[in-house]
Amino acid sequence: MVSYVIAPDGSSIMCGRCGAISYNAEDVAQHYCGECHRFHDDVQQITFYVIYDHPADYPNDYVLRKQAMVFVPGLRPFEVQDKACQVGTLAEMRAFIPPGAYPLGRHAKDEPVILEVWML
Repeated sequence: MVSYVIAPDGSSIMCGRCGAISYNAEDVAQHYCGECHRFHDDVQQITFYVIYDHPADYPNDYVLRKQAMVFVPGLRPFEVQDKACQVGTLAEMRAFIPPGAYPLGRHAKDEPVILEVWML
């Protein structure tokens, strides 16, 4: 997965992280996203916070797990999952989600126990 897409005519760049499109020639040339304030050729990480609804390993609680996709130029993206997790009520799990995280909702292929996914 590439963290950006340059238009076939080279006139714009679209950020794969936030979806912003820039027509600035310098942004295109430097692979830069003005919305994220990041150069795409640098190592990047997208962090996800996943709330599970009473998963098999914690059948009496909601669980929040932190996961990340790491993008390194020249390498395939890879996933990192934090082995630590938070356990408790749904309100407690939502309180652990950092300010500025964006709710993605559920994907059709998500496991049934996945209740919410947030991206930072």
